[in-house]
Amino acid sequence: YENLGYTGNVDLSAPAGTAGTLLLDPKIVLFQAAVGADDAQIADGTINFADGGTVTFTIGEAAMEAFVGNLVIEATSAAEAIGTSFTLNLSAVGNEGFSLTTRNDIALGDVAGDIHLFRMSIVGAGAGAITIQGSSSGVATSNVTVGSISTVGGTITIDTNNGFVNLLGAINAGAATVTVRADGGAGDITTLGNVTGTDVTYTAADSVTFGPAAITVTATNNLVVIAVGDVTDLADVDFSVLAGNASFTSTGGDVILGDDLGTTLNFGNLTINAGGNASIAEDSGTTLTGSNVVAGTLTLSATANFSFGALLVPVSVTAASLAVTAGVSIFDFDDADLAVTGNASFTAGTTVTLGDEPLSDQNYGSLTVNTGAGISIVNEDSAMSLLGASVSAGTLTLNSTGAIGGTGSASATTLTLAAAGGGAIGSVGDPLDVTASTQLDASTAGGASIFLASAATVPLGVVNAGAGTFALT
Repeated sequence: YENLGYTGNVDLSAPAGTAGTLLLDPKIVLFQAAVGADDAQIADGTINFADGGTVTFTIGEAAMEAFVGNLVIEATSAAEAIGTSFTLNLSAVGNEGFSLTTRNDIALGDVAGDIHLFRMSIVGAGAGAITIQGSSSGVATSNVTVGSISTVGGTITIDTNNGFVNLLGAINAGAATVTVRADGGAGDITTLGNVTGTDVTYTAADSVTFGPAAITVTATNNLVVIAVGDVTDLADVDFSVLAGNASFTSTGGDVILGDDLGTTLNFGNLTINAGGNASIAEDSGTTLTGSNVVAGTLTLSATANFSFGALLVPVSVTAASLAVTAGVSIFDFDDADLAVTGNASFTAGTTVTLGDEPLSDQNYGSLTVNTGAGISIVNEDSAMSLLGASVSAGTLTLNSTGAIGGTGSASATTLTLAAAGGGAIGSVGDPLDVTASTQLDASTAGGASIFLASAATVPLGVVNAGAGTFALT
């Protein structure tokens, strides 16, 4: 058929086995709440595909709800829920699932066509899977728009091989996974309803947008978002990853999350990659793990502690520039590698402790550190160049395997500067600006000199330039 509708009752239950499958294969499928006009087509419990004609059929809600078995509908071009909005309650007998696919293969005589199901909510009573797929061939466009879909432990998959995906209602797989994919064509994914699952995965050939709507995205384990374009959220969007990792990737755009009013982000661990810039503001502590590569500026903030890596969990960061802000402390664990070609800025409410763990390799084009009271230590595995004002209300120790210099300044209650490997601190023509209200310690190795400048009196502690020159102006 070019157009097919289904109303009636077909029992494919199997008390001693797996429920059977009913396959419908028209050109266009229309779903509606009312009873269809062609119930006689399946009055004997069968649908005869050999029947000819191009009569338009519709699938009625009651017939589908009475159906026992896995319902598989394959349309060559399009599918749509029409008329009054309704809820399709799938049978719990045999854990029935629901699958809807459009082929859209021009070589086989199909045409482009969309799936519009925003007038039909789908509720799975059993653990059967629900799958909505547009353009299985990937040849012609099939955009997919769905309303609410829920299961009781059944996976939910919504995708298209050529087009965009719009989620207009709540998608809830309970203790199962949710997969959303938009490949080829426009390739955008827009989420306007709550999304819940153990693992939630988005893959888009273009952008992924959460909102604008008051929605919550919840993953019991992991949340994975991969896009070629931008990954963004709008106002009133909440993210909650309860136990696992939240991973956001934009291969050719920006990742910007948590910068709008009413948005709340809480992740177990976080991994971020972007071909442009990336900015994530988390409303709790942040643990950055895995490989993080950002071509532009990486901006991260946490209202509590910010950790590079975790116990036995390595992390690497590669970025053009890096800005990290934490409400409490910033610190790292073993095997934390940071490579920033431009400025790396660390701002913490209390302390910053970086580079003091084994197997870590941390290098910055320039460095800015601002901390509260407490003991802060930053170790760099190369020459250290300060940019702007680095200020600590407590103790600040800056250690470098090379020289320590730059156009910036360092100020702390107790300030310690240590340059290894024969590197100097400051230079004759450009002494390093320092301020220490309680004590200043400075040391070099190999006879390298120390050149400092201060607008205020600096109480000197241990100063060791070996055979080099020490000057404080």
